[in-house]
Parts: sequence; C-alpha cells; structure tokens
Amino acid sequence: MIISVLNTKGGVGKSTVAINLAVAWAAEGYDSLLIDTDEDGTSLAWYGRREDTSKKLTVVALPDSQALKKSIKPLLEKHDVIIIDGAPHLREMLIASAWISNLVIIPVKPSPNDIWKLEPMLERLKEVTEIRKEGNRPGPVICFLVNENNDRTRLSKEVTEALSGYDLKVLETRLGARVDYRDSFNQGLAALEFSNVKAISEIYSLFSEVKSILDVN
Repeated sequence: MIISVLNTKGGVGKSTVAINLAVAWAAEGYDSLLIDTDEDGTSLAWYGRREDTSKKLTVVALPDSQALKKSIKPLLEKHDVIIIDGAPHLREMLIASAWISNLVIIPVKPSPNDIWKLEPMLERLKEVTEIRKEGNRPGPVICFLVNENNDRTRLSKEVTEALSGYDLKVLETRLGARVDYRDSFNQGLAALEFSNVKAISEIYSLFSEVKSILDVN
C-alpha cells in the first residue's frame, strides 16, 4: 500500500499528517516506511529527534522523482505500507508520487488561499488518473483532509462546503488547530504518542478512515 500526502502549497500540514499516519501503521504492527520527498527534509528532521526506534518505522529521504520511481518496487517488497510526505511546488514529484499511490490525501487549511491554489494541482492529478485508466489500471483514490479546523468559525464551514464542490471525497475526520501537533513534532513524537486526548482521537479517526478506504481490517 502506498499513501501520498500531497499539496503543492506549503504550510498545510503534509508532514504532520504523513508522520502521524506512519506512526499509526507502525503501532498496529505494520512495517511502515515514511518517505520524505521534500528537499527541506522536515520528516527526516523529525525522525532525527525521535528517541523511540523500537516501533516498525523507517524514515528515508528521496527528493528526486526519478529515484522515487526506481526505488519504489524494492521498497514495497520490504515494507507493508509506504507513506509519502509530498514536496510543494514540484510538478514532477507530485506526478511521480500520485502515479505510484493507492491513496492520495490532500490536506487543506480553512483559508481561501488554500482553495484558490488547488486547481492546478487537481488538474495534474486528473491527468495521472486518466493515464492510469487508459492502461487499465485504476487511478488512486484522492480525498481532501481539512486541517486546523475550528467548527466555531464560519471560515471552516465555508471551506468544507467549497471542497464538497469538487468531485472528490472529503474525509469525515477533521484535524483541529492544536498546539499538540506542533509540540509532539518538535519532540520527535506523533500526536497519538503525546498527551492531548482530542488530538489522539483525531489521528485514530483518520487512521480508521484511511484503513476503510483501503479496505484494510
């Protein structure tokens, strides 16, 4: 299984989502690999801070799209699930990641700017889906994840409604605007290993929803 967390806009929480999903899979006993495709190496830096290496979790950097495509088959033979932390602004890496994925998650913050910048990326993902279908290979499941959600604000509700206008699934799980996501990250932890019960619940809800989409018990 390959899950890509993609958005060509930076600062939407790709690394946070990718890290927490990778740890969740590992905690369930799966051999989990997190691939950091961003030259900034955010997920790799998080792994460097991490003290607990007992779980079945590996993090590697592959910031080159051609290297990613060439490496993915042998990596799949070694790991049960691969999570790709997508790089912003890189069309080649976006297409390469989507091409090899079973599931693409697009984190979006409650911001008009986040919505305005979706269209070019969605066009690229549509191209990938169409080419895969032409080769009798189903396209990846593509869905939105609302991040830094606040149900009390009108903006969060408006963004959810705007996402519903696309012909793509909007995940029922919403990740709240919680400092615990940042604080756990800074300590080399996932939110589900931290102290905030609500953040833990959100990650497990997301993990459960992802497993359901991928038809994993």
